[in-house]
Amino acid sequence: FMARHLANRGWQVDAQEPSAAFVERLRQLDPRLTVRPEPFLALGRERQYALIYADSVLEHVADPPPYFAHIARLLEPGGLLYFVAPNEY
Repeated sequence: FMARHLANRGWQVDAQEPSAAFVERLRQLDPRLTVRPEPFLALGRERQYALIYADSVLEHVADPPPYFAHIARLLEPGGLLYFVAPNEY
């Protein structure tokens, strides 16, 4: 939803999705999205991002520090990390 919302507002959107079946579904759903199937930590630094949005993702990561370090490398100066985690309690 968020990827399409941003694309509708003119943003260039890269979406990372580990499920091969869902990668194809996303590509068919909205060809404006660049859907990246590789694992997050394997994403190269060929570009930096103004925004990294992670919804219900980081709470599933067994070792968070490498993920946050990689996010910091991928963000452009002044870039924003917006992450959502459920509060089940």
